[in-house]
Amino acid sequence: MSATNQIISELKKGNSKLLESGLFSDLVIKCGDRAWNVHTQIICPRSDFFCKAVTSGFKETESRVVELKEEDPALVDRMIRYFYYLDYEESTPSDHVQYLTKFHCCIFMYALGDRLGIDGLKCLSRTKLRLALHAQSRSWTGWDGEYGTLIAAISAIYNSTPDNDRGLRDVVINLTMCRQYFYITFTQSKEFESAVEVVPRFLLDLVRRTSAYHDSDHLLPWWAPAVKNDVMTMAGTGV
Repeated sequence: MSATNQIISELKKGNSKLLESGLFSDLVIKCGDRAWNVHTQIICPRSDFFCKAVTSGFKETESRVVELKEEDPALVDRMIRYFYYLDYEESTPSDHVQYLTKFHCCIFMYALGDRLGIDGLKCLSRTKLRLALHAQSRSWTGWDGEYGTLIAAISAIYNSTPDNDRGLRDVVINLTMCRQYFYITFTQSKEFESAVEVVPRFLLDLVRRTSAYHDSDHLLPWWAPAVKNDVMTMAGTGV
């Protein structure tokens, strides 16, 4: 193990002890019927929401209790584990939450990071989604009926993120444009028609991106350098 990895491992081990024991905790986060004893020095520097909650002079400043009434406890648990372990699991059998597929988990964690001002969580969730979608796309052959997971991801992304946040939207746009064969088969599939009906903004974004690449590079969209580089980065290999 390298020195850097050993230091990171030691940091995570120490954070794990703090989280599991509640030792030195000075803040409680509540959501649903769950509560977590956490530490402001770990949480607040990385979240605008929690920083304001404990420094704004409102009741949370005195009570040191922050209640997230509108959030899902399963997602909040992952958020807290991200704070302490720099990672989270995309899905676990104990969730009992129907929408927490691997893709949906990444999407909703990204949206949670956006709402609570946690940029690192958004970045991690975007990377996880890119890798997961790209891995599954290798098995897509163009038969109708096999793009259901992609359509579900597109719908969840466009319904959970604001129009000015391109983070996840660019992931599915670039994935759609990354290979000539995939681009053609997907856009001619019945699932694509369904996606256009449910999320018309996706089609608008796809048309704009295709037009922009064609006009600027004089290349077909699946050979546009920006898209190809994005896909190679998320896959770790060439396409």
